[in-house]
Amino acid sequence: MAITKAIHAILGGSQPSSHRSRKMCSTALTARLAASAVGAATLFVGAAYAQDEDTNTDELTFNSVVVTALKTEQRAIDVGASVTAVPAIRLRETRTEQVRDLISVTPNIDIKDTIPGVSPVISIRGVGLDDFSTTNSPATGVYVDEVSLSSIALLNTELFDLERVEVLKGPQGTLYGRNTIGGAVNIITAKPTKEFDAYVTAGYGNFDTFEGEAGINVPLGEIAALRISGKTVQQDEGYWRSTLLRDGTPGSRTIGKRDLQLARAQLALFLNENLDVNFKVEIQDSDSEMGQYQTFGILAPDLSGPCQPYLNGQLDNTQCVTALGVSDPDNDPYLGDFAGDFPSIVNQQGYTLSVNYDLGAVDLTSITGYIKFDREYFIDVDGSPIPAVDFLQRDKVKQFSQEFRLSGTADILTPGGVDWIAGAIYSTDDATGNNNDFIAPIFGVDGVTRFDQTTDAYAGFLNGNFHLSDALDLVAGIRYTSEDRSYVGGTSLLLPTGEFPVTYTDADISDNNWSWKLGLDYNINPDTLLYANVSKGTKSGGFSSAFTSRQEQLIPYNPEEVIAYEVGAKTQSMRNLTLNAAAFYYDFTDVQTQVRDPLANPPLERIQNINGSATLYGAEFDATWTPVDGLTLIGGAGYLETELPTFNNGGVDLVGNELPNAPNFTANGLIRYTTLLGSGLRGTIQADFNHQASSFKDATNNPFMKQDAFTLFNARAAIASEDGPWELAFWVKNLTEEDYRVSGSDLSALGIINVTVNPPRTYGVTLRWKLG
Repeated sequence: MAITKAIHAILGGSQPSSHRSRKMCSTALTARLAASAVGAATLFVGAAYAQDEDTNTDELTFNSVVVTALKTEQRAIDVGASVTAVPAIRLRETRTEQVRDLISVTPNIDIKDTIPGVSPVISIRGVGLDDFSTTNSPATGVYVDEVSLSSIALLNTELFDLERVEVLKGPQGTLYGRNTIGGAVNIITAKPTKEFDAYVTAGYGNFDTFEGEAGINVPLGEIAALRISGKTVQQDEGYWRSTLLRDGTPGSRTIGKRDLQLARAQLALFLNENLDVNFKVEIQDSDSEMGQYQTFGILAPDLSGPCQPYLNGQLDNTQCVTALGVSDPDNDPYLGDFAGDFPSIVNQQGYTLSVNYDLGAVDLTSITGYIKFDREYFIDVDGSPIPAVDFLQRDKVKQFSQEFRLSGTADILTPGGVDWIAGAIYSTDDATGNNNDFIAPIFGVDGVTRFDQTTDAYAGFLNGNFHLSDALDLVAGIRYTSEDRSYVGGTSLLLPTGEFPVTYTDADISDNNWSWKLGLDYNINPDTLLYANVSKGTKSGGFSSAFTSRQEQLIPYNPEEVIAYEVGAKTQSMRNLTLNAAAFYYDFTDVQTQVRDPLANPPLERIQNINGSATLYGAEFDATWTPVDGLTLIGGAGYLETELPTFNNGGVDLVGNELPNAPNFTANGLIRYTTLLGSGLRGTIQADFNHQASSFKDATNNPFMKQDAFTLFNARAAIASEDGPWELAFWVKNLTEEDYRVSGSDLSALGIINVTVNPPRTYGVTLRWKLG
């Protein structure tokens, strides 16, 4: 394990990556605290962890908790709709290290890796994405310092040196643009400040894993500050095991090693009391290995047809085989007959320029973002030692975005005036791929899939919070979006005489749409809010970038729309109790999903829209309580019902199916206790859990890819100096070593069902030292 390399990376050997700074002047903050604005914030965790991280006291400071979910600073209790804000201390203590770890922070959310360790998809209240294509945009928008990530390929990154993460539920089209029908996730990095501070974290865990993180904030006089941070992960043993060496001969090895470096640098300029500028650079460099599927066969050993356990609604790997005659009798989700190498290589750079200018009557904000992403990975789809259905994926994403917005307060239209935000945004992104398809045992020759997709989008938006009285606000917002998407690509077979095109398209699609929101916020008193709203959001149409064998698989799919109705209540008693509740109903039309193509022979999947409306409804509740000093209790639960309209799958009409990745019950909880131990020491113990009921992994509700109910338990114990400079923590994730199906793919034509499973139990020790 390259510890020297790791330390060098986190202390500056890696290329720096950046972070943005934001000014919070007192006059602007006062105006924002008086506003209920438009949109979202049910904060149940941020208050519980709104404590001084150095002294680690448990004093709750509800009235000082400020979120930026509505692109302006606001007290959480003053705004309507649903947001969960998770501060840095909880992210660190619960080891929320990747986007997929956010599954445990709030009810009615599901996050899956569509391929083992690759391309996470976020579903909120049943609204998500049933695809893995680089060309597809998330249904839940993900934003890093207000820059939108255009492709699900960009979501594979480690989280480090953050200020907080905000999870918004429901369509967010009025302020967050296209493709936010499920919600939005705001990842907010730690900001440069005028005070010196620094930290170093080092840890070691099972699977021979070293993790290191470091950061330093340096004031540069009165007008500037520099913050540099970095992280490395060196994991020398993977979660997955193979019975074969790389050359296919018998032997034992692990797969899934990680060699990961990330860095961020940000320079903040406080040019005067009205103008802040921040320039951020971020770097990610990963030379790791892919995880692998667990493969199930569905054919009889003599390949004469489906095996009997398959017909009985079971998958028995001791009796069933794939079309290649491969079985997996051990039924170990992490063990297989994998030959060859499984690289997972990622190089990414990101640049963000943020400008905040107080012009007196209005505030001007400019956000400029650019991302360059390059990735290569190898996946063994058939689970056999021969390259029968294997793919070497090479894809790139480049994106640029520019947003301008103005905000202010006007004494017009209503007795209390109106707080308003107006803006415009332009974005362009290009996703390209050049993938090798190792399919000769099935198709006779290998193939290649290439694609090039360019998307240009323009939008303008206006939001207003109209103060009808001291207690009642009317919230209204609207956005117009114009989007053009062009795609060139297809699959060719590599014949001895040259490439033979099997599928190919050169097509353009366009969409012009309106998103809107209308709501009422009623403050019973300063610490109790009732709200009701209705909103509409749209997700883009597009093209599949997967391997295709029939031209019909390249038919573009159309946009999908959600109209969401929500009512809720939030209340807090000073210092010790916060309660939030919401109920919702969604009308979800033209759902984009993977279905079996009835025109293909053999039948293959493709993305298409389901005509008609899906219905979703449910409720959720969460609470935070500090009954005594030092003890924090957090809990939440969600109920969800979903139903798709009737649709045809391979010539069969499916009626009343559930949406994929939409468990009808979810729950999460955390208990944390901290106390002084004497001799200048402080101790903390913490346990948390996340429960999900069973759910299907595709719209066809294939029982072989169904996820059974599961509960994950995590624990942490720490001892620290009373004044806070150092802390030694022992932690374990997935304490009971639960394994469950994260995602799946139906390759029945090849006699294969593939499933992706979650990571096994991990544990370790971490030492953190903080200065300033």
